[in-house]
Amino acid sequence: MQHTLKRAAGLLGLLLLLWTHTATAQTRYNFMQMTVAGRIPFRIYFAPAFNGQAGIDLEQGFLTLSRDKFEDRLQRNDSFVMQKLGELSAAGWELVTTTSQTGGKDETDYVRYLFRKAY
Repeated sequence: MQHTLKRAAGLLGLLLLLWTHTATAQTRYNFMQMTVAGRIPFRIYFAPAFNGQAGIDLEQGFLTLSRDKFEDRLQRNDSFVMQKLGELSAAGWELVTTTSQTGGKDETDYVRYLFRKAY
C-alpha cells in the first residue's frame, strides 16, 4: 500500500512539474508584413525589411499594353510575388493571415501578408 502511495505521489509530482513547465513556456514571435500594392506604383513593401530590402518595384506600364502583353506582364508579377513568398517560407517565416483591399479610383488596391517567426 505504501509503495502504491509513493508511486501515485511521484506520478502526481511529475504531472505537476510538466503542467507548470507547459503553462510557463510560451513561444515568442517576430512579425513581418509584406504588402503587394496593385496600383501605381506596382510594388512590394516589407516591414521590417527582408534581406535588406524595404521595397521592390514590380513591372509597370499595364495601361499601354495589348491584352497578350498585359497578361504576360501580370503573370510575371504574380510569379515574382510567389517567389518572394517562397523565400520568406524558406527563411522560416510562417504565414499567419492575409488581408486585401480593392479600392475605388482614389484608393490603392493591395494584398497584405502577415508572417511570424519564432525566436
